[in-house]
Amino acid sequence: MKKLAVVGFALLILIGVFFYASPFLASWYLGQGRAAQETQGKPVIEALQRWFYAPGAPISDAHAYTFTRGRPPVDYFLFRFNAPEQPLARFVRMHDLHEQPLTPESMQTVFKAWPAPDWWTPEQSPNKYYYTGQSEGKQYNLIYTPASGVGYLLIVRG
Repeated sequence: MKKLAVVGFALLILIGVFFYASPFLASWYLGQGRAAQETQGKPVIEALQRWFYAPGAPISDAHAYTFTRGRPPVDYFLFRFNAPEQPLARFVRMHDLHEQPLTPESMQTVFKAWPAPDWWTPEQSPNKYYYTGQSEGKQYNLIYTPASGVGYLLIVRG
Protein backbone atom coordinates (compact mmCIF):
# COMPACT_ATOMS: atom_id res chain seq x y z
CA MET A 1 0.00 0.00 0.00
CA LYS A 2 2.85 2.36 0.84
CA LYS A 3 4.52 1.64 -2.55
CA LEU A 4 1.27 2.42 -4.33
CA ALA A 5 1.04 5.77 -2.53
CA VAL A 6 4.66 6.63 -3.49
CA VAL A 7 4.05 5.66 -7.15
CA GLY A 8 0.82 7.70 -7.18
CA PHE A 9 2.59 10.71 -5.66
CA ALA A 10 5.44 10.43 -8.17
CA LEU A 11 2.94 10.17 -11.02
CA LEU A 12 1.12 13.24 -9.73
CA ILE A 13 4.41 15.19 -9.67
CA LEU A 14 5.26 14.10 -13.24
CA ILE A 15 1.82 15.15 -14.47
CA GLY A 16 2.26 18.54 -12.79
CA VAL A 17 5.69 19.04 -14.37
CA PHE A 18 4.30 18.03 -17.77
CA PHE A 19 1.43 20.54 -17.59
CA TYR A 20 3.76 23.26 -16.34
CA ALA A 21 6.34 22.67 -19.09
CA SER A 22 4.05 21.86 -22.02
CA PRO A 23 3.36 25.47 -23.14
CA PHE A 24 7.09 26.19 -23.17
CA LEU A 25 7.84 22.97 -25.05
CA ALA A 26 5.06 23.62 -27.57
CA SER A 27 6.31 27.16 -28.15
CA TRP A 28 9.85 25.92 -28.65
CA TYR A 29 8.82 23.08 -30.95
CA LEU A 30 6.31 25.03 -33.02
CA GLY A 31 8.30 28.24 -32.94
CA GLN A 32 5.26 30.39 -32.28
CA GLY A 33 5.73 33.65 -30.48
CA ARG A 34 9.44 33.59 -31.17
CA ALA A 35 11.21 36.59 -32.69
CA ALA A 36 8.01 38.57 -33.41
CA GLN A 37 8.73 42.25 -33.96
CA GLU A 38 6.71 45.15 -35.37
CA THR A 39 8.31 48.32 -36.77
CA GLN A 40 7.07 51.35 -38.69
CA GLY A 41 8.29 54.62 -40.15
CA LYS A 42 11.76 55.62 -41.28
CA PRO A 43 13.63 52.30 -40.70
CA VAL A 44 11.04 50.45 -42.77
CA ILE A 45 11.05 53.11 -45.50
CA GLU A 46 14.86 52.93 -45.77
CA ALA A 47 14.79 49.12 -45.94
CA LEU A 48 12.15 49.16 -48.68
CA GLN A 49 14.09 51.79 -50.65
CA ARG A 50 17.16 49.51 -50.56
CA TRP A 51 15.18 46.41 -51.59
CA PHE A 52 13.39 48.28 -54.37
CA TYR A 53 16.77 49.65 -55.58
CA ALA A 54 15.29 53.14 -55.27
CA PRO A 55 17.14 55.33 -52.77
CA GLY A 56 15.08 58.42 -52.08
CA ALA A 57 11.87 56.99 -53.57
CA PRO A 58 8.76 58.57 -52.02
CA ILE A 59 7.69 55.60 -49.89
CA SER A 60 5.34 56.37 -47.02
CA ASP A 61 2.99 54.79 -44.48
CA ALA A 62 5.44 51.89 -44.10
CA HIS A 63 4.91 49.09 -41.60
CA ALA A 64 6.84 45.88 -41.01
CA TYR A 65 6.18 42.75 -38.97
CA THR A 66 8.59 39.85 -38.70
CA PHE A 67 8.24 36.51 -37.00
CA THR A 68 9.63 32.99 -37.06
CA ARG A 69 7.67 29.73 -36.96
CA GLY A 70 8.21 26.01 -37.17
CA ARG A 71 10.95 23.46 -37.08
CA PRO A 72 13.15 24.01 -39.03
CA PRO A 73 12.57 27.72 -38.50
CA VAL A 74 10.94 29.73 -41.27
CA ASP A 75 11.19 33.54 -41.18
CA TYR A 76 8.27 35.69 -42.35
CA PHE A 77 8.61 39.39 -43.24
CA LEU A 78 5.38 41.35 -43.81
CA PHE A 79 5.40 44.90 -45.19
CA ARG A 80 2.66 47.41 -45.97
CA PHE A 81 3.56 50.66 -47.72
CA ASN A 82 2.57 53.38 -50.18
CA ALA A 83 4.94 53.73 -53.12
CA PRO A 84 5.02 54.76 -56.79
CA GLU A 85 4.89 52.04 -59.40
CA GLN A 86 8.41 52.48 -60.87
CA PRO A 87 10.44 51.12 -57.91
CA LEU A 88 8.10 48.15 -57.62
CA ALA A 89 8.39 47.38 -61.33
CA ARG A 90 12.17 47.32 -60.91
CA PHE A 91 11.86 45.03 -57.86
CA VAL A 92 9.59 42.65 -59.79
CA ARG A 93 12.08 42.49 -62.69
CA MET A 94 15.18 42.12 -60.49
CA HIS A 95 13.66 39.18 -58.57
CA ASP A 96 12.02 37.63 -61.64
CA LEU A 97 8.55 37.75 -60.11
CA HIS A 98 5.58 36.76 -62.27
CA GLU A 99 2.03 38.05 -62.22
CA GLN A 100 -0.45 35.44 -61.02
CA PRO A 101 -4.21 35.45 -60.53
CA LEU A 102 -5.06 36.16 -56.91
CA THR A 103 -7.79 33.73 -55.89
CA PRO A 104 -9.53 33.69 -52.50
CA GLU A 105 -7.73 30.41 -51.79
CA SER A 106 -4.27 31.85 -52.50
CA MET A 107 -5.14 34.95 -50.47
CA GLN A 108 -6.00 32.74 -47.51
CA THR A 109 -3.07 30.30 -47.79
CA VAL A 110 -0.36 32.81 -48.74
CA PHE A 111 -1.31 36.10 -47.10
CA LYS A 112 -3.74 35.26 -44.28
CA ALA A 113 -2.47 31.95 -42.88
CA TRP A 114 -1.46 33.32 -39.46
CA PRO A 115 -2.39 36.06 -37.00
CA ALA A 116 -1.07 39.43 -38.20
CA PRO A 117 -1.21 43.11 -37.15
CA ASP A 118 -4.33 45.17 -37.86
CA TRP A 119 -2.66 47.00 -40.75
CA TRP A 120 -2.08 43.71 -42.66
CA THR A 121 -5.20 43.81 -44.87
CA PRO A 122 -4.17 42.85 -48.43
CA GLU A 123 -7.62 41.39 -49.09
CA GLN A 124 -9.11 44.90 -48.90
CA SER A 125 -7.05 46.30 -51.77
CA PRO A 126 -9.23 46.84 -54.88
CA ASN A 127 -7.93 46.27 -58.42
CA LYS A 128 -4.75 44.68 -57.17
CA TYR A 129 -1.94 42.94 -58.98
CA TYR A 130 -0.23 39.87 -57.50
CA TYR A 131 3.37 38.97 -58.25
CA THR A 132 5.18 35.94 -56.89
CA GLY A 133 8.44 34.08 -57.34
CA GLN A 134 11.60 32.81 -55.73
CA SER A 135 14.94 34.56 -55.70
CA GLU A 136 18.05 34.34 -53.53
CA GLY A 137 16.55 31.53 -51.42
CA LYS A 138 13.43 33.54 -50.55
CA GLN A 139 9.80 33.39 -51.65
CA TYR A 140 8.46 36.83 -52.62
CA ASN A 141 4.74 37.65 -52.76
CA LEU A 142 3.70 41.19 -53.69
CA ILE A 143 0.23 42.70 -53.93
CA TYR A 144 0.08 46.18 -55.41
CA THR A 145 -2.77 48.58 -56.25
CA PRO A 146 -1.50 51.19 -58.74
CA ALA A 147 -4.42 53.61 -58.26
CA SER A 148 -3.73 54.05 -54.53
CA GLY A 149 -0.04 53.09 -54.46
CA VAL A 150 -0.70 50.66 -51.58
CA GLY A 151 1.49 47.59 -51.55
CA TYR A 152 1.82 44.46 -49.42
CA LEU A 153 5.02 42.46 -49.56
CA LEU A 154 5.46 39.06 -47.95
CA ILE A 155 8.95 37.53 -47.92
CA VAL A 156 9.42 33.97 -46.65
CA ARG A 157 12.90 32.67 -45.89
CA GLY A 158 13.71 29.20 -44.69
